[in-house]
Amino acid sequence: MRNSFSPPRIVWLAALLLAAGCSETGPPPAGYVADSLGPHDGLLVPLPKDKGFGEILSRPLPKATAKADATMVVYFLGPDKATPLSPPPSDASLRLKLPGQDAPADVPLKLQADAKDPSGAALFASTPGLYAMDQLFGDLTVTVDGESATIPFEKHR
Repeated sequence: MRNSFSPPRIVWLAALLLAAGCSETGPPPAGYVADSLGPHDGLLVPLPKDKGFGEILSRPLPKATAKADATMVVYFLGPDKATPLSPPPSDASLRLKLPGQDAPADVPLKLQADAKDPSGAALFASTPGLYAMDQLFGDLTVTVDGESATIPFEKHR
């Protein structure tokens, strides 16, 4: 009687299982968003229950200092990704992994509507800080229609 698990088959099976479990090119962890860009070239993060999107970006200051080089902004957009979310969220904040820091930074955001921008009615912005960076990693916490949600995100470009 022939053994169905002869050494060559065991090696092949082990290699197949190892490759399947160790893929580094697989999809990002659940909840993280790929590099989808919005109308302001910021990272688009879908809001729960298909209510719309948050577009997260670092906006450089006209004159950077040693204490502040940018503000963090989030445009809250409707499902069409163009019009402002209406009504805007009642609360929003970011938790960011900043270069050179071990612990994530809490970044409160306040509604600062921009009448010059067609999608700026639901614009939230931080106070200036050291936020000039190309890669963004963190969490967006937002309250929409009385429901709070925390959405992890990452932007690699």
